[in-house]
Amino acid sequence: VDTLPQRQPAADMPVKAHYAYAIAEFRRGNLETALDGMTALEEEFPDDPYLLDTKGQILFESGKLPEAADTYREASRLAPDSALIRTSYAGALLALETPERTKEAVGELERSRLLDPAYGTTWRLLATGYGRQGFEGMAQLALAEEALLADRPEEARAFADKALQTLPEDSPAHTRAADLKM
Repeated sequence: VDTLPQRQPAADMPVKAHYAYAIAEFRRGNLETALDGMTALEEEFPDDPYLLDTKGQILFESGKLPEAADTYREASRLAPDSALIRTSYAGALLALETPERTKEAVGELERSRLLDPAYGTTWRLLATGYGRQGFEGMAQLALAEEALLADRPEEARAFADKALQTLPEDSPAHTRAADLKM
């Protein structure tokens, strides 16, 4: 990848090389060149959610959080069944640290959780979102789920025990926490 710029100009590259070049430029710290490359690909393939996902990641990792959230939103619209994209979108929303965006993020994470309950990052971000909203029991339950997925059963039991202390006894969340504690 480091030799791509020497081999051919960016405008003449095939799609895969153009994509690799944009990522290489980002890793070199050339944000504008990387974003120009991703935008060119986006113009060529406007309905590709995975190009937008990569562009969103570049924006997010560069601290351009509102732009990242907007880009992930579009990627999520184009791939509504992608748990990975929805979780990335929610992560960008949480990074904006506003109550409105946190509420929106939790909704995205709930949808993502239903699409892929085995994605640990979704659970970790859900814990953050629930915690910011003051739903401590739900935050502890999400941490228990994430710990269980990461094969940390003792930690999962400890989080489930904490969740049981605050979740309503007749709720499905309480039942799930009790199951995890067992």
